[in-house]
Amino acid sequence: MARNALQKIEDHEKLCRIMQKQTHDKIHKLERQINRVESILLVSTGALISGMAYVIFALIIREKNFHAAIETLYFKRKDQFYDRATERNW
Repeated sequence: MARNALQKIEDHEKLCRIMQKQTHDKIHKLERQINRVESILLVSTGALISGMAYVIFALIIREKNFHAAIETLYFKRKDQFYDRATERNW
């Protein structure tokens, strides 16, 4: 009887060790997957921020060029107006 109880305890401990190893392996696999997702997320975030910075920079440059073009047109038209006004002796 004592032998039978001891055998049951040993079998139970063996089963617990097997289950503990399986649990540890699953946790380790999940940890690797989480690390992979983290690295993908960081790279994606970096690419997104870089892209947004490029777009903002391009818009700023475009706006400066736009303002320069508007000023050029304004002053050309202003000069044309003064040229016409002097021709008409205003």
